[in-house]
Amino acid sequence: MRLLVIEDEIDLQRAVSQSLHEAGYAVDVAADGREGLFKASTGDYDGIVLDIMLPKMDGFSLLRELRRSKTTPVLILTARDAVPDRIEGLDAGADDYLAKPYEQAELLARVRAILRRGAGGAVAVAEIGQVTAGSLAHTVSTLDLARRIQMRLTPRQPQPVPGIDVAVHYQPAQWVGGDYCDLWTLNDGRLAFVVADVSGKGLPAAMVMASLHASLHAGMAFCSGPAQAIEYVNEHMLQHLPEGLFVTLFLGLLDVHSGRLVFLNAGHMPPLLSRPGVEFEPLGESHNGVLGIDSGPFVAQERTLPPGACLLALTDGITETESPEGDQFGIHRVQAVLRAQNSPTAQQMVRAVAEAASTFRGAGPQEDDVTVLGLRRMRAGEA
Repeated sequence: MRLLVIEDEIDLQRAVSQSLHEAGYAVDVAADGREGLFKASTGDYDGIVLDIMLPKMDGFSLLRELRRSKTTPVLILTARDAVPDRIEGLDAGADDYLAKPYEQAELLARVRAILRRGAGGAVAVAEIGQVTAGSLAHTVSTLDLARRIQMRLTPRQPQPVPGIDVAVHYQPAQWVGGDYCDLWTLNDGRLAFVVADVSGKGLPAAMVMASLHASLHAGMAFCSGPAQAIEYVNEHMLQHLPEGLFVTLFLGLLDVHSGRLVFLNAGHMPPLLSRPGVEFEPLGESHNGVLGIDSGPFVAQERTLPPGACLLALTDGITETESPEGDQFGIHRVQAVLRAQNSPTAQQMVRAVAEAASTFRGAGPQEDDVTVLGLRRMRAGEA
């Protein structure tokens, strides 16, 4: 089958074309709206992948002109993911709508879907506007609500903690994700913080993440220590997780006055810790298994964070970010970015790592949820 990709960003155009070519399709490309309309109108294509924000003619206008003479199935692929944009695209004659960043597997699945519909006969634009757009608008509205609920469980702007500088970056790969990050103050005054990663992505992982949030807060409220709390959480996961899903987790309890840190690592990537004489080395080891697979026991560890110490916890959405050439970002690049900072604040650490990984990825899609938590124990006299 022959496809046309209309995309002005050259790197993304190449990435989409390569994915489709590797899936067995013959692919032509166009870099602006006028060229795209000419090729789409005069060529014999089985399907079209169309960006909206194009030079010379935007994607909506192109699609309306094309629908005057052609019923070729069209998948809109764009960074504009607002509900009105989706509705306008479908009303203009699109058969499907996919927002960037996207997953390669989903892109291919949606292309297969529009090609199946095209093989069965063209759908009238009016019917698309009345049926497909209405159904999609409801789905998008539901997903948007789920996203906003999940964002409330993740502290995008953590509450100030005396003596502690904290910052968080969280970006799911889809509408919702399976990464979990949280900070809260316990009744004894200690700061609890957690970074966890549910296997998988999307809605199933997000549902597990919400359950993890509830069970962890409950466990920390009545259990005597982190090991007992995680054993409680694990029993909950064992009873309710579908087969094949699991959770990796790092939990820290910090006395903000003494710097005493009690932490437990359940199969998660160790955070990086910087303190006088040591520059961002892994904190402890993961002696415990992941959650949701086997029973405990779980063992906690201890360290003391002196004033000025910095800690960075993250998920593998950072370290496993791939470049266009297929290389992974890796923990060594995270360490290099952090070591290049001069007495960084928590926000500077988090931002530098997140931006470096995004730049490394280039125009390719974000394949996994990304979470970075930065924490620094401030020195005496710091505001």
